Amino acid sequence: MKLCMWLGNADLIKQRLVDELNAMGDGARLSIEFKKWVDKRSIPQNSTYWLWLSEIAKQVNRRTESAIDPEDLHEYYKGIYCPVRSVQLGDKHISIKSTKRLSKHEMYHYMRLIEVWAAERKIILTVPYGSDYQRIRDEQEE
Repeated sequence: MKLCMWLGNADLIKQRLVDELNAMGDGARLSIEFKKWVDKRSIPQNSTYWLWLSEIAKQVNRRTESAIDPEDLHEYYKGIYCPVRSVQLGDKHISIKSTKRLSKHEMYHYMRLIEVWAAERKIILTVPYGSDYQRIRDEQEE
């Protein structure tokens, strides 16, 4: 179970933990790890990202008569812009690039690099009004 706790819901979290222990039976114990909560990329951010990949593919294909698809672009951009994460695989640490575990701000930064890449090539991208991307970009520009 993963919970997000702040001062306003501390009593609810305490009750939830007590309920979990009661459900587990006598002598049950829980292991609890505390770390700062970081919001993961949002579903709307992901939707905007895939919209962009489709828009880029269409515009590039029209200009170059190629047949690139959004999945190809996803792999391409991950290769050049996505931060590397170290993951434990058995007794080895491996480095991977994945957008799946990016925070909202990491995803914004990743998408911003793609937006700049597209602008340099005069590729027009849609930024949905009120989207997470637009909101974070507006916050950054203030």
